[in-house]
Amino acid sequence: MTSNTVYSIEPSPDGDYLIDLAQKLSSDGFSLSYTDKEILLMTEIKQVLLEKGATSILSQQLLTEEVLPDSTPRNAVLDTLKFKLNRCSPSNSLHIIDPYLYPSKYDQDYLNDFVSIFQGTIKACGHLYICTLQNRNVNLEQQIVSQIQSINPNISINTKYSNVFHDRFWIADEERGVFVGTSLNGVGRRYAVIDYLQEEDAKEIVTRYNQIP
Repeated sequence: MTSNTVYSIEPSPDGDYLIDLAQKLSSDGFSLSYTDKEILLMTEIKQVLLEKGATSILSQQLLTEEVLPDSTPRNAVLDTLKFKLNRCSPSNSLHIIDPYLYPSKYDQDYLNDFVSIFQGTIKACGHLYICTLQNRNVNLEQQIVSQIQSINPNISINTKYSNVFHDRFWIADEERGVFVGTSLNGVGRRYAVIDYLQEEDAKEIVTRYNQIP
């Protein structure tokens, strides 16, 4: 079967334009066919069903993963992080689990970057839960906590110091979350992956957090 390439014209042209276009293409040895988008879509689906079966459609999953090469500009990475977090729509609580949330050495824009990503979420939430390592930059921690409280004076902050978690997770309302493959301080330096968590995984992480003394 000959493979055809389908093109779309936006907005839809009138009939006279299509006739003129068809004549021009015909003079160059091409033919023009057109149909309604919905009909075209159904035709494509039927063809896939015939060639590959129903499983090929039913097994498709939404690609939510972002791969961030080390050449990605930092601002672009930060925008991606913010977008992912905002899509989780935190309205009550946020868990920030990051062993290196308060690094001893950090970029000069680290504090501003933190505020840029979390400001909207902090305003919307009443509870913030943090888990990081005991060995941390206490001065930086105090600065970040101060910024959080200035954004939302009524937010409650519960911090636990533990090495239970190796990876970084941001979890909204204890059920929607993001896996972040690098600490905020290191974004843009090395290849990293950002992906949404399954709801059951997010809940399991929160349960483990609650078990930490």
